[in-house]
Amino acid sequence: MRFITLILLSMILSSALAASDESRPSKVSRGVDPFGGFTSMGPPIPMMTYEGRYSPGDKAPSFTENKLNLLAPMYKTETNSVSLLFNNTYFHLGDRVVLDSGKRVSRDLYRMETGAQYHQQLPEKKSWGLRGTVGYAGDKPSLKSNDLTYNFIGNYGFPGSGKGYWMFMLFFSNNGPLGNYIPIPGVSYLYKTENFTAMLGFPIFSLRWTPVSPWSFSLGFYAFNIRSEIAYGSSEKIQFFSCYYMTRQNYIPQERENTKDRLTIEEKKVALGFRKTFWDSVQGEFQLGPVFDRSIYIGHGRSGSDKKSAGNVSIPSEWYASLNLKVKF
Repeated sequence: MRFITLILLSMILSSALAASDESRPSKVSRGVDPFGGFTSMGPPIPMMTYEGRYSPGDKAPSFTENKLNLLAPMYKTETNSVSLLFNNTYFHLGDRVVLDSGKRVSRDLYRMETGAQYHQQLPEKKSWGLRGTVGYAGDKPSLKSNDLTYNFIGNYGFPGSGKGYWMFMLFFSNNGPLGNYIPIPGVSYLYKTENFTAMLGFPIFSLRWTPVSPWSFSLGFYAFNIRSEIAYGSSEKIQFFSCYYMTRQNYIPQERENTKDRLTIEEKKVALGFRKTFWDSVQGEFQLGPVFDRSIYIGHGRSGSDKKSAGNVSIPSEWYASLNLKVKF
């Protein structure tokens, strides 16, 4: 799954918004998705996002991370669309990290995934979509079947009573944030007013509240990824914000004792930043803050002793800076 840029964002949100509200902003940022990126399954907008992150490593190993995501619609009518997806991530540690089991973590981690997405708008504001990606995410680029990653998502939505909108989802992945090798159902209910948007359900929960311009407050959960933000200003001019993130990224190491073992990087971040939109189609964002409660571990479970069965290490807190760009074509 994508981060998020991920770290990123909420899944399926733009599809529900498109169906529950006939008007859609023309700016690059709609300001309703707490996770961002390409987690949505709505009608496609040609887009590229880039995230670059750097930590100097005074108290811990330095790191750099670069993420590039592309979404390119290939076919589109009033009711149907087909898009291609591409995700590329490179994570580099300045020093080699050794787990408490003696295992050494590679200094370089790669993620490259490509896929396709289909979306269809049905009568009476109903919609459905399918999305699938395949690629690799590990310490060495590999096309071996045991090292490949795959993710599939299906969704179906329909209007509820009043301003509500229901969305039913099905997730299947071998390297996902919720679980591997088993289909995971999901359901969310979208409620939207002029100043408040809520998506309530599992595995997605997101809130956005704009009580008085230019203030906005947002909170979002997707599996083990959390983002909250307090913002002041308009991104069309300049918007300042403070934010909190909790993220988990999974990789598949080539040398592992159990084929289900995953290398996981967990961290929390608090940052101050600002964002601004240029030429109606480019949004830039800068963040600066501490990254803490960091750990790297290998295991084949989501909790308990299996989660870190092949080794674990805690990484000291450090400062980081990030530059994000979003371009709508």
